[in-house]
Amino acid sequence: IEHPQARGKPLSSQKGQAEAFFLKDEHGTWWILKKFRPTCALDLDYLTKVTSVLPREPGFVCGTERQILTRGTLQKIRGCHYSKDLDRWLEGTVLMPRVKGLDWQCLADDLRDGGVVLAPPQRLTFCRNLTRLIGVLEMHGCAHRDFSSGNIFPDIATGAISVIDFDSLFHPSLRMPNATTCGTEGYTPPYAWVNGRLDPRSSWCEGADRYALALLNAEMLLVGPGTTATGEGGIFDQDELRNRAGKGIDSILAELRARYPQAVALVQQAIRSRMPADCPSPTDWNGLFQGVPAGTVGLPSLADLPNW
Repeated sequence: IEHPQARGKPLSSQKGQAEAFFLKDEHGTWWILKKFRPTCALDLDYLTKVTSVLPREPGFVCGTERQILTRGTLQKIRGCHYSKDLDRWLEGTVLMPRVKGLDWQCLADDLRDGGVVLAPPQRLTFCRNLTRLIGVLEMHGCAHRDFSSGNIFPDIATGAISVIDFDSLFHPSLRMPNATTCGTEGYTPPYAWVNGRLDPRSSWCEGADRYALALLNAEMLLVGPGTTATGEGGIFDQDELRNRAGKGIDSILAELRARYPQAVALVQQAIRSRMPADCPSPTDWNGLFQGVPAGTVGLPSLADLPNW
């Protein structure tokens, strides 16, 4: 959404259950103010507890360093404009740091257009770092529950991955909110449908991120010029995923077999899964990175990875 008084400048980004406003403080640091739609407002107590159970990991800074704002947040300071309407509007909004990098959905589009080229070592580094983050979540009993191309931010310069949108997080200490997700189109497992309807309880458990991990790893390994985009910018068709078969899936597996044969069985295992526990674990994926000679790929050994 373009700013009404500054042409070419963004006022906000609207997507899904919320609208995001971009702010910059006096130190030049960028922040995001996330305002939920009235029909999707989540429990403030839940949002606060999510921040407390997330592991203190740089890739999760968007969740660990956020604040849930309430009425009364604004202070009357000499020389500054104060608005009662804005103060009321801030009730239930989330203030969080803007993470580095470009979301994978946009980066994938740049790869399709040929504006960005990733070498195999960079692709494997992205996969390794995303896999590690999901492993860290699992070690802390957490599941993001909505991993998709729009919720992960790879940094080309460093290979690091940052994650956003922790408003559907699972943890044993949390009670599932009434308004919560079943996943994003193109990344939702077939077992999310119960009696013909999407049931969020199907992913309210540990290991719920493993299905999307397999699909995202396949994307990060393969997306390039000529790769077709489906759903929310991914490469898998949701109807095919629900049926666990299709021409698109066959084509993706064939390309993986030609370029990264170690990943084929892992992606197939996820596609055929009947529950989260059937999907490959982060440890299973580590075999892919160990199976590639370090001199060729340029990856550090697993022992050198922090928090693993």
